[in-house]
Amino acid sequence: ATNPKIGICAGQVFNRAGMMCCEGNIVEGAEARGFACCGPEVYNTREEVCCGGAVEAAPRGSKCCGAGVYHPARETCCMNMVVPGPESRMQCCGAESYDKRLQGCCGDTVFDHSIAMCCNGAVTTDGPASARECCGANTFPKSGGHMCCNEHVVNVDPGTGFKVRILSCRNAFSDDYSLLSLVLSA
Repeated sequence: ATNPKIGICAGQVFNRAGMMCCEGNIVEGAEARGFACCGPEVYNTREEVCCGGAVEAAPRGSKCCGAGVYHPARETCCMNMVVPGPESRMQCCGAESYDKRLQGCCGDTVFDHSIAMCCNGAVTTDGPASARECCGANTFPKSGGHMCCNEHVVNVDPGTGFKVRILSCRNAFSDDYSLLSLVLSA
């Protein structure tokens, strides 16, 4: 029968009670519970974190961000950089953080939802997404009288039937009668 307290590390026998094997090194003074390896060294998981192969002092709840530590209750990690704002409320937009309740991200640009929207990777300030539709990089009002035809905003009579709208889109912008994009406003 094998003894669970005995281990082998890089060909050497060691006692698991109070020792650990980290990358082939036997490290003394570590209990298995509450300790982990960070490269060749051991660290206390209750008081430290391993970031980028280095042990960093960290209060409970801290996380790694690149080679450093951040506090998710106050900060967010974006592209290995610590930025202000709690992780629960923030999202990353490139290396910048934004409040996902009030803002959006378009490419690497943060924008205000109440006055702008993102269409085809570009921020438009024609109005909020609640009132407008995207058509390519342009927008049109959801209130009716417009449709998107092959990334062109077309004015249409709201009383016109669906088939007439499709025909006018085909005739206006497509020689081969294929619709690339059709968004009808209600």
